[in-house]
Amino acid sequence: ELWLRSDRYDLRIENWIQYSSQAGGFSDPNTKLPRWFTVTDTTKQMAARYDTDWQDALFKTGNVSDIQLSLSGANDNLNYYVSGGYYKNQGIVENTNYDRFSFRSNFEANVNPWLTLGFNFAPMLDNTSVLANSESTNTQYNPLVAAAFHAPIFPTHNEDGSLFYTGQELDSPWDWNVAFMVNPLNQLAIKDDRRTARVTSKVYSDIKFFDGLVLRTAFHHDYRDRNREYFLPTYVPASPTNPTSRNRGINERSTRGLWDFQ
Repeated sequence: ELWLRSDRYDLRIENWIQYSSQAGGFSDPNTKLPRWFTVTDTTKQMAARYDTDWQDALFKTGNVSDIQLSLSGANDNLNYYVSGGYYKNQGIVENTNYDRFSFRSNFEANVNPWLTLGFNFAPMLDNTSVLANSESTNTQYNPLVAAAFHAPIFPTHNEDGSLFYTGQELDSPWDWNVAFMVNPLNQLAIKDDRRTARVTSKVYSDIKFFDGLVLRTAFHHDYRDRNREYFLPTYVPASPTNPTSRNRGINERSTRGLWDFQ
């Protein structure tokens, strides 16, 4: 047993340094293991100067708007329904916005006693802003996780207004155990915008041969266009060892048709 809980704190640390499984690392001057038990004067000064609430710096008040309009009617020969909507969600974190435009129309006409024709049409357009790395399980770059774990002794920005980073200088006084954590606010400068346009439609007919026997034939069409634009500014390091920006875009189009009989 390396120590007892009743031992003095400095004795427990000294025993750990000399006799624990990490003793080899502590004896190597090139490792940073001694920092586990060291509080530098610079760190004390940072702690006295800053008390950053990272979650307060990252989160904001969100807002949701939802507008729906519809019109419908019917007579002996025609049924119709038309609707349109706009939905907007301004997220509680910058770059987590979503908006959607939608439209739907249904028409059905009784041409004669044995023939009915119908048409459905529904276009939609949505735009999504995705917070960079929020979908990642890599905690050091996920800003939602970093905001919960980042040390309050660091400021959000430098005096010149640029973002503050830890661990950017090898062996800098604040390159501590939290050096792997990325300033969560730097993810706000990364743009990841995604847009989806979709149009679904159906044309159908009902042919009545006699009571109890109706043939329905329908043609369905589904068109989708997906677009993604990702922009990483050059002043935001991709990682501590890779400061080069990476910009990319993706566009996908697909269309499907189906003709069925019932």
